This record gives sequence, C-alpha cells and structure tokens, in this order.
Amino acid sequence: MADTSITFQGNGSPQAVALRLFEIIAKTEGKPLEHGKTGAPDTDWILNTYWRCLRTTQGLQPPKT
Repeated sequence: MADTSITFQGNGSPQAVALRLFEIIAKTEGKPLEHGKTGAPDTDWILNTYWRCLRTTQGLQPPKT
C-alpha cells in the first residue's frame, strides 16, 4: 500500500492542516493561487473551500454541495 501520509511544516493546528489541504485541493483542481493568473479562483471559491477544509480537520462533516 502506498504511503498516504502528509508531512506538514510548522505547527499541526487545525488551521495549518486546513491551509495545506486547501493548497493541495487548489493544485489538484488546477486553480493557481497567484494573483492575476488565468484560472485563479474567486473569493467565494477560496473561502468556501478553506471553510470546508477547516471543518474537515475539526472532524466536522462539511455540507454536501
């Protein structure tokens, strides 16, 4: 079985883990996080995605979209 663990630099707070998860999702979905890049996500996508990541790190089920 492949190693599916993720190593996080810095603290392991829910916020830090959520941010790393958010970055992984953005990269996987082809959403560049740099300002002015083509295909960059809008504010709603950023906030909703981070919120869902944070809820997940806290063991809370995000609502289905």
